[in-house]
Amino acid sequence: MRPEPSASSKPNRLVQKRQVCVGSPDFWNNSPGLWENLCLAMLPPFFCQPSCESSHWRSHHQQRKLEMLRFWRDGLERQLAAVTAAMSTLEGQIERDHSDAS
Repeated sequence: MRPEPSASSKPNRLVQKRQVCVGSPDFWNNSPGLWENLCLAMLPPFFCQPSCESSHWRSHHQQRKLEMLRFWRDGLERQLAAVTAAMSTLEGQIERDHSDAS
């Protein structure tokens, strides 16, 4: 932790800043606007401007949802490929160890 000088009557007094973990409630409480920004990015708006048509908004929302689901699928495919490769490598090592032992 890095000490910082405080603005008290004693100029030589040092105050240590507390480090806050991202998963702790203190992180969210000390980050104004962060939670709201995350919610707005993840959730669709529950209102529509008077100038937009409901069918247009619905199709736009469905397109965004489809893009998000494709993004998630791509990430899962990468993870699945990594697990499959690790499994095949491990199976090859096991077979090699059994053939060396025989």
